[in-house]
Parts: sequence; C-alpha cells; structure tokens
Amino acid sequence: MVRVNNRTGLDNYLRMKLYPRPNPLQMPIQARNQNKGVDTEGNKLRIPNPLWEVRKFNEIYSQKWQTRRSGQSDAMIELEAEDQYREEFNAPFTLKRSWELMRKCPNWIRIPTVQTSASKRSKASSTDSPGTSDARVNINLNDLNEEEEDDDEIENLTRPTGRDRAKTDRARARRDSSSQTTPDYNQGIEQLSQRIGDFNELKRERQRLVELQLLFTNTEHLTGLDREIAERKKDKIRQVGYALVPMIAEGAMLGPDQPVILHMLDIEPAGEILKGVKLELMDGAFPLLKDVIATTNVIEACQDVDIAIILGGFPRRKGDNKDVIFRNIGTYKAQAMALEQHADSNCKVLVAAYPANTNALIFKEFASSIPKENITSLTRLDHNRALGQISEILNVHVGDVKNTIIWGNHSMGLYADANHATVDIGTGYKPVRELISDDQWLNTEFIINVQQRGQAIYKTRRLSSSFSTASAACDHMHDWILGTPKGTWVSMGVYSDGSYDIQPGLIYSFPVTCGKGKWSIVQGLKIDEFARQKMDAVEKELIEEKTMAYSYLH
Repeated sequence: MVRVNNRTGLDNYLRMKLYPRPNPLQMPIQARNQNKGVDTEGNKLRIPNPLWEVRKFNEIYSQKWQTRRSGQSDAMIELEAEDQYREEFNAPFTLKRSWELMRKCPNWIRIPTVQTSASKRSKASSTDSPGTSDARVNINLNDLNEEEEDDDEIENLTRPTGRDRAKTDRARARRDSSSQTTPDYNQGIEQLSQRIGDFNELKRERQRLVELQLLFTNTEHLTGLDREIAERKKDKIRQVGYALVPMIAEGAMLGPDQPVILHMLDIEPAGEILKGVKLELMDGAFPLLKDVIATTNVIEACQDVDIAIILGGFPRRKGDNKDVIFRNIGTYKAQAMALEQHADSNCKVLVAAYPANTNALIFKEFASSIPKENITSLTRLDHNRALGQISEILNVHVGDVKNTIIWGNHSMGLYADANHATVDIGTGYKPVRELISDDQWLNTEFIINVQQRGQAIYKTRRLSSSFSTASAACDHMHDWILGTPKGTWVSMGVYSDGSYDIQPGLIYSFPVTCGKGKWSIVQGLKIDEFARQKMDAVEKELIEEKTMAYSYLH
C-alpha cells in the first residue's frame, strides 16, 4: 500500500482542503475550549488532528502488511489495523476514505500490494460401473490456487541516508525564501483528479476480493446485518456440495449395489468445517459409504479417484465473463494436473461451475492424458428444468415427459428445444408440440423460462440453486455410468465431433444416449430454421469464450 514520505505544500493543502479549521466565533463555548485543548473544567484534551490520525493508521497498517500471514488479504489486514487502532487510541478510525485518497498522492511511498487468489470450491465423485469394488469419489470444495505467488515482492524498507539533514536543509531554505510563496495547489488537484479513475477501479477490485475472502475470514467481529450477510455468502458456496454428498453416499448416483469411498477437498481455513461434514456422513450410517477422506491436500483428494465433480469456480458477476474465465484458469490448472497425475487413468470429470463449457475446455488443456470424451459439462439442470416446464403446463407427471434438448451452453444463451419431446399419455407417447398446440409459447416463453429459472429461484429464495444443481449432477453421472433408458436421451455438454455442423473442439451440449460408461450423440434429428438460428447463436457464444480463454492460456 502506501505510507507518508514527507510533508509538502500538497500535503498541507490536502489537510486544509479536506479538513478546514472551524471558525471559533461560530463554535459554542465548550467546543471553543476543546479547540484550545481544554475541557470545561480546564483539563487538557488531545486536539484532533486528521492528518496525524491518518498517518498513525497507515503506520499500523504497514506493520500489519509486512508481517501478514500466508493467504491473508488486504481487506483482512485493514480489519486488523482498525482493531489495533481502536485498542491503542480508544476510538474508531473514521478517516478511511481520506486514507484511501491521500495514499494515492505521489508524495507517499508506494509499498507493493498483495494479489489475492480467487477462492473456489469444487467437488468430485467416482465409479465407472456398478460392482463389488469400492468407487472413489472426489469432492473438491475449494478452488483456491495455493501455489499462486504474489506478483510483487516486498522490498526492505530502510531509512534514507542523510534524511534528517536533508529535511533540516529544506526547512531552512523555506524560512529564507519569501513568506509569500504559495504552493502550486492546481498541480496537486490535477494529480488527484487523474487518480480518481484508478481509485474507483481499486475500490471495485477490493470489493471483489472482500467477497472472495469471506469464505476464510473470521466474521466474529461483525454484528447484526453485516454478519448475517457475510455468513450467507459463505453458505452459498457450500450448499451444492453439502446437498450432493448424501446423495452419493446413499447410492442415488451409482446405484444401490455400488460401494463408494468419498474424497472431499477444501482449503486449509475451512478444514474444521470439512471435518464436520465428515462427522455428519458417519452419523448417516450409509451402508454403501465405505470410507470418507476429508482433506486439504489436493494430492490426497485426487488419489485413485474414478469420478471428479467440480462444482466451484470464481463467482459470476454481471457482464464480467472475461474476468471470470481468467480467474478460473489457475484453479482448473491445479485441479486438472492433480487429477491427471493421481486419479484413475479412466477418470470421468463433470464441470458444473459457470461458465461450465469453457471451464471444461480449460480443464482439458491441463489434463491432456485424460480422454477428451471423459471431460463433460453440466447442462442436465437446464434439461430437467425444461421437463418441469412442460409437465407443469400439461399438468402431467414429470416422469412421463422425455427427450427435451438443451443445445449449446449453460448460460442465458442456451436453446431449450421441445421439437422432439414426447409425453406418455397412457396409450403411448405423443409429441409435445401436438399436445400444447402453442408454437408461440414453445418458441418464446418456454425458452425464456428455462434460461431465467436460476434468477427466479434466487429472487424468491435469496439463494442460488443448490439442491436442484446437486440432483442434476447426480442424474448426469448416473446416466453416464449406468446408461440411459431405451428410447430416451439426455442433455450433456460434451466434446463436439462436428455433429449438426457445430464446430469441432467445442464443449457443446447435445442430446446423448449412454451405455457401458460411454456417451453417444443422437444423430439424424430434424433441425428447422428457428432451431438452426438458436444453435448457431449459442455456438458463436462458445467460440468467443473459447477464444478468450485460449488467449490467456497461450
């Protein structure tokens, strides 16, 4: 960060401009006495000096920053500095904004800032086919790249030689010069104005870092609504994984005859929470759960796993795909390399974190020995949502509806296709379009409902989809490992081979059938002009994401 170097005309100007001295004639008697340094009884008071307070706070912050702990963010250091300031001076530090502005001044010595790694969580689970052998399931609850190093190193701060003498000489020169000399305030104003944009960007970046660090930060110092919001943000990250592990343990993913060994990975600060999840799994007394490995060591978590489910990623922000993709690269690189070296050679991977299709491509780049057919992305949640929309409008059981399709990406650009969907009416299956008889609804509202379902859930529940996402991940792996029913297909993000004129090499959602642990794209479906336009649009979206991701990789 920064600390004060010396006191100049600009420094004095800031003090005068930001904290103008009050007019004693406009102050009450008690306030006038306090301004003189005494209270109403004549006792001495400490005269408030804003610039002194800022400097003292910056000294505390700089000391905390130089002795920071591994993984500690700027936001956490600031909180500790505020606490120490409150203890030393028995008053809160209230000049935070002034400190932020003044440390941008060129008369302050810059100290390298620490780049905070993005936090992430993820999960994975295992098995190729049902059998008597134990299937190993890896759950990675954290995507923090612990190997990432700080961009800047802290230089040793030493007092310049002759600093006091130079300071004395400057003071003498000022006294000898004309007392009418006025500092160039305009230059200072221009310098501050030029840095306003940088300050705003720094503020936005700090907010992103604070949101990420909430997962590791002790929130005991917070009270009321602030603490509640912080804890809720932590809970959002853990919800999907917490919902998924009991499904795996009870056999919903791999069938009622397949024993499993569950591997769960989290970051070091969340190790105790991970132990608590393990205790709950033990208390569940699941007959198929042979063992639980709860660890913060990525190698131990990936050792011999057959299935890896990656649920976590850098938090999505509106209109911020570029930043999300860039920050996910370090996380997926670490996980991909660990799985490639330590997992089963035929390990099956499911990526669920947004943007799932492009994250799966990034994963493939760093795990080249894992077959590309074994790396998939989650669009089953959108597939299940489409089934639910049709069952609701027709007032039929969702199990009687099949063969909807999600083309392309898990995003607002996905295309939910009901052209080939059918409903069991008791005497056989009938096309959905024939039963609904409303092409306008199927081509507009139906698609929009599926695209915006996640937002609707968040708006009403104030939390992201968790149980439905966990259930979709379970369905995805269940059908991939155990096979899809005859005459039924599901939607999976898979490696494109050029089917339906989709660019090869993309991870694109197709209708697929599964059997013996392998998937196959359904061929020969009729594509009308409307569907072609939608499929091409989402293909363009994925190409742009791929280009962006590869520009960071190479």
